[in-house]
Amino acid sequence: MECGGPAGFATHWQIARLLDHSDRAVDALLVLAAQGELDSRLLAGQSQARLRKGLGTPDRTAAALRAAAETGAYATVRSVLEAALPPLLRDTPIRGAGAWLALAAECASRCGAKGAIPEVEEPAARKGSTVTVRNARHLRDVLS
Repeated sequence: MECGGPAGFATHWQIARLLDHSDRAVDALLVLAAQGELDSRLLAGQSQARLRKGLGTPDRTAAALRAAAETGAYATVRSVLEAALPPLLRDTPIRGAGAWLALAAECASRCGAKGAIPEVEEPAARKGSTVTVRNARHLRDVLS
């Protein structure tokens, strides 16, 4: 990452692949962001695709993104989450969606993000108090 040059599909795929296995992936994400080479939508797409296929652990990936956010990169992580949440919540939300929603609410709150994410509205409107429902409501409220 520190060698410079454009960061394309393969670079983002490797970061997505390693997010739930290695602190180096968090470092790589932060270096790419600092260099202006992070494509949040590409990383989000690859991360959610891996999780939907069962190739990653949602809780570990969310923990890695939380570690990146806690360095002060709340807006960067929010941009990844904003792009990843819609496909992760569509149809049947992935197991572990609550952790992603909680992190998204924290990042949005810290960086002052506003604007609804339509896919968050459906779980937020459900009855009940599961972690996913509670955190979807919290994110919806933070973004409004």
